[in-house]
Amino acid sequence: MTTRETVGPTLSPVPSPPPVLNYSVTQPNSSTNCIQASMGLELIVLNSDEKERYFNIERYGTTSTGTCGEDKSNLNITFNKGFISITFKKSEDSYYISEIEAVLKVSPQGMLYNGNITNQQLFKTSLGYSFKCASKQTVMLAHNFQFRTVYTQLQAFSINNNKFGKVSQCSADHNIVPVAVGVMVVILIVLGLIIYGIYLKCKSDGYQRI
Repeated sequence: MTTRETVGPTLSPVPSPPPVLNYSVTQPNSSTNCIQASMGLELIVLNSDEKERYFNIERYGTTSTGTCGEDKSNLNITFNKGFISITFKKSEDSYYISEIEAVLKVSPQGMLYNGNITNQQLFKTSLGYSFKCASKQTVMLAHNFQFRTVYTQLQAFSINNNKFGKVSQCSADHNIVPVAVGVMVVILIVLGLIIYGIYLKCKSDGYQRI
């Protein structure tokens, strides 16, 4: 959804890596976190010209708050002219992101972008484990508004000593390894052919000198 509002931050026509920031929500009357996350966040909007524009969540002016519950906890991230709200739910032996809501007011047009999703099971992970994903994870919040994470590690519920638990790696990261290995194999084959070609040329030049 898009409406016209007061001016806010500007958007970039090209994407750039967002800074990785740390967020946490602490249980009441305690020093123990019920949510903790380390991730880069980016919002993507589709403007009136049907072109994507990008907004990174930067360190300056960004704060995090939230609430802790037995089966449901919430992380609220507030920044200049906008916010992101992420709700975590716990099942018997796992947890996941069930809701995401975001609002962004941008200048110079003064447009207000907002969207949300509910009843989801995103980043589902076993209790006591942390979800980790270096790859980009993009979620559609509205037809013209997307939420993206990168270099993510997060955990909700069952956090010991405010340290991330054992890692549960996302499937997107697993796919990176075979691709990287394939690229290295191709490079090695090409280098081998080049070296062999140079060897044959040198050998041929040696025969000609004789």
